[in-house]
Amino acid sequence: SVTVAPYAVNNVGAFGTQAASVFAGGDPGSKTTTLEYGGSGSWTAGGALGTGRAQQGGACLAPLSAGLIWGGTPLSTATEKYDGTAWTAANVLPAGVQFGGGAGTQTAALSFGNFSGPTTITTATTKFDGTSWTAAGALGSSQARSQGSGSQALALVAGGDYPHTTPVSTTQEYNISTSVFTGGAYSALPNINTPRAPEGAGSKNGTVDAAVFFCGGRSGPGFSNATEEYNGSSWTATGNYPQILRHVGGTGIQTAALGVGGFDGPGNTNETN
Repeated sequence: SVTVAPYAVNNVGAFGTQAASVFAGGDPGSKTTTLEYGGSGSWTAGGALGTGRAQQGGACLAPLSAGLIWGGTPLSTATEKYDGTAWTAANVLPAGVQFGGGAGTQTAALSFGNFSGPTTITTATTKFDGTSWTAAGALGSSQARSQGSGSQALALVAGGDYPHTTPVSTTQEYNISTSVFTGGAYSALPNINTPRAPEGAGSKNGTVDAAVFFCGGRSGPGFSNATEEYNGSSWTATGNYPQILRHVGGTGIQTAALGVGGFDGPGNTNETN
């Protein structure tokens, strides 16, 4: 564990690297607060979100100075950009989403693996060009609360729920070049070893051939601290996360990831690893 976060939180939106990252919103209370982590154990307060939320999607390849988050709970269409100091409202999503995965950057993002209501999972994928959202194909099979990694052009989506209470091991790859007419298509990849809703975290700055899914999240009736790495062709178990949690905020790359906060059953935590 490194220097813990200033307050306990779960379901926080995250982007950036292990050395310079942003954690925004979260529960309890659909927060508007933003925390910036400096890599040396230093935490500073960032600008406040315009719309308080938790369980939001985010552009996983975004740096601290050019972030993007969207959707969230309460069910929202709101999109906001971060410039390293303040959040600015951007054009809204076509429909409200929550518990979603994300990939890409502030000017080329991808939203997938979402709930469109409290218990309703949607296969719809949308892409953001820095100004507006448009449709971008559909998941090959339904999964939500999924971990995302990669770019708008080539993204990885792993694990999640389907239906809304059953963890799955499904992994899919999105390739924007496979269908210029539908805006992209998904193909099936090898499953993760332990079916689970990632309400854990992952290397959001990872790629489709170098990703990590850590802290486990919910697996069956309990939580898990299992960690798995993906090399482009298979998932391999690696060192467990130090705590058994769900709803952890995570970012970074396969070899330098960062996890913040989470929920351990009795309550929220400010653990940072």
